[in-house]
Amino acid sequence: MSNLTDILTGRIDLKRLTNLLLAPTALSASMSFDRNPDRTSRLEITIDGASITNGLVSVTGIGSGVLEEYVLQDRTLPQKWAFRIVNGVINAQEVEDVASSEPVVPDNLDSTKYWKIFIDNGIIGAEATSEVVGLTQTNDPIIEQIQFAEDGIQVGTSDFLTMSGLTISGIDGGTITVRAIDELGQPINKEIVAESNMPIRWYTQNGHIRMMDQGQEKIAQYKMMAGPLKDVQENDIVYALSGVFGLTIGEVSFSEKIYDFAGLTHHTEAEVMEL
Repeated sequence: MSNLTDILTGRIDLKRLTNLLLAPTALSASMSFDRNPDRTSRLEITIDGASITNGLVSVTGIGSGVLEEYVLQDRTLPQKWAFRIVNGVINAQEVEDVASSEPVVPDNLDSTKYWKIFIDNGIIGAEATSEVVGLTQTNDPIIEQIQFAEDGIQVGTSDFLTMSGLTISGIDGGTITVRAIDELGQPINKEIVAESNMPIRWYTQNGHIRMMDQGQEKIAQYKMMAGPLKDVQENDIVYALSGVFGLTIGEVSFSEKIYDFAGLTHHTEAEVMEL
C-alpha cells in the first residue's frame, strides 16, 4: 500500500451527536462533567461494578433561567401586587412585599417600541415608553442528591442548565455514567467535535445496497479513507472542507478498520451518505 499520509488530500470536520455528559469513568470522591447540555436537562446516572453502602451522588449546578416575580405598587390603590404567568395566564396576587420598579419589555413586532407594565385599580396594563430597561433573568443554584442502594440507573428530578461538578459518598470502585434526558426520559443530544480539520481521502462510488442488520440501507456516492487512529463511527456527521465536489454535509453509514499483513490497522474506511 502507498504511504497513507501522501494520499490523504482532503479535509473534513467530524462531529458526533451524544447525550453523554460524563462518559463511563472510574468513580472518585469528587468529579467534573465532560460537557454541559445545550438546553435544560435532567440527569440519568448509571453506577456499574461498584461496592455500595448508602450510596449518594450529589450534583451541583445552575437551574434554568426564570423571569423574576415582580411586585408592583398599584398606581391608584394602596395595595401591592405580585404578578406572574401561570399556565399561560397572567396572574396578580396582593402581597406585602417591597415593590419593584415597573418593568419594561420590547414590542415583539416592532423592536423600536417598548412597553411599561403597570397595575392600576388591580388591573394589569401596559403603556408606551422610551425606556429600554427590561425584565431581568435569574438562574437558581441547584444541589440534587441521588441515592443508590445498588448498581443501576437513577433519574434525577431537577432541571439543570449547567452542572459544576458532583461528589460521591458510600460508593467504592466501579464506574459512573451521566446522560442528559428530558422530562419524558428521552435523550437530549448535543453535537460535539470528534475530529477537526481531519485529513482524509475521498472516493466516489455508485450508490448500492448494503445488507445491514436492520435490513437494506442505501449508501450514498461517497467513501473516505482516514488514518488508523481516527475514531470514525456510524452516524457521525461529516462536514466536507476540501477534496470533494458536490458534498457539503454527510452522515457516516458504515465504518470499518482495514488491517495490513502484520495484523495492524492500516487505515479506516467509511461510507458517507449525503444529507
